[in-house]
Amino acid sequence: VCRADCAAACRLAYSTQSTPSTNIQQKNLTSERISDRLTKQSGGVLEPDKRTKILKAALELFTEHGFRGTSTAEIARSAGVATGTLFHHFRSKEVLIEELYVDAKTALAEHICAKLDKSANFRDQLRSLWYAFCCWGVENESQYRFFKHCDASPYISESVRNECAKHFAFISDLFSEAAKVGAIKDVPVDLLMNLYWGLIEGFLRHLIQNPQAREDELLWEKVFSIGWDAIR
Repeated sequence: VCRADCAAACRLAYSTQSTPSTNIQQKNLTSERISDRLTKQSGGVLEPDKRTKILKAALELFTEHGFRGTSTAEIARSAGVATGTLFHHFRSKEVLIEELYVDAKTALAEHICAKLDKSANFRDQLRSLWYAFCCWGVENESQYRFFKHCDASPYISESVRNECAKHFAFISDLFSEAAKVGAIKDVPVDLLMNLYWGLIEGFLRHLIQNPQAREDELLWEKVFSIGWDAIR
């Protein structure tokens, strides 16, 4: 349903794009996923169907009840598997949470990266970034809400956060390159990025709370212009 709601706005953003830069993808997304290493640590042979069911059930329960309010027994019951099966795939709730975090972060990075055309000018790349994140958010609302739970959670280790952040290095590189040529305001790049992401997340929350706005192409363009004018 969400995909259909924002399809028109996304088509508007991507209709004139060329093939995204292969170099960006190779630079940031070819390293071994943390989730692969965590799975190896959990031991046993993967059973994709059951693992997927567990992850899906965990995502929904964590989003609704939080980490502390969700037990592994509840996750197993919701997934339709035995508790022992859950621990066969994930040796602890902490590992399960981290795998969810890594999978969602990696999917988001891949989605955004696929929408960027490095040959385009800075404004158009930022526009694609804006649309890519907001479209992903309304299509994957549970994952977005899960991220909000993770923001200040002790369940996500600093090493995992740092490793995931590497997948988004192409965004900071984009802002840094723009700063070098004077395309954005002369203030610290990390500050501009925080301001820009704040506007993006604010608009995404509006789209989630007001589904009718997802098809308002003019609104999408107006709000992007606000973000662009704030940093240029």
